[in-house]
Amino acid sequence: VAALHAAPPRRLARYLPPASVPEPRRAQTAWVEGRPPVPRDMPAIEEALRTLHSTPPPTALPVLDAATALVAARRAAGSVALTLPDARSRLARLVDALWQATWPASRVLVHGDFSPDQIVVTDRTVVLLDFDRAAVGPAGWDAAQWTVAQLATGGPPLPPLGATAPVLVLAAALQRAPEPFRRLRPDWAQRTEAVLAAAEAAAGELA
Repeated sequence: VAALHAAPPRRLARYLPPASVPEPRRAQTAWVEGRPPVPRDMPAIEEALRTLHSTPPPTALPVLDAATALVAARRAAGSVALTLPDARSRLARLVDALWQATWPASRVLVHGDFSPDQIVVTDRTVVLLDFDRAAVGPAGWDAAQWTVAQLATGGPPLPPLGATAPVLVLAAALQRAPEPFRRLRPDWAQRTEAVLAAAEAAAGELA
């Protein structure tokens, strides 16, 4: 990720914040003045995401594969079960559905934690922030994260970033299910329910 910020390809550079790499494997990004995205910014966001996905990934990035997604889902499901014990069997069924699903084969550079919170809109462009979960994985992962993140965190809704595979929505929903509680949202139980409902809808499509 530090290498990506230190010498980004020209097409991608316009979508990244100014950065320095004071030492190997450590990047520092500058503050970017701007505003949160709104629906009219969606074409620019989609173009930024297409540019990211078409950029050759730096070497040594983690791979977001079925095994990695399953480990993250099991860990997150365990966290949710501690706060919502009655959901334990429900979570187990969702994790089992993910375990049995076929993971997409495509491998591109993905943001890994894509959401409206990770975008700043300036006068000239949109800027993508926080690449600490960047990985090599299915292109639809960022679109799935985008949709599920809004269920978990609330805020003005933004349109989806196109269709994505149900298995990716299921994995993203399980991964983000603890987020409303972690953020100490007063409505965390209702938001967690919305995320789990999205996971169940995706699992139903798989079935």
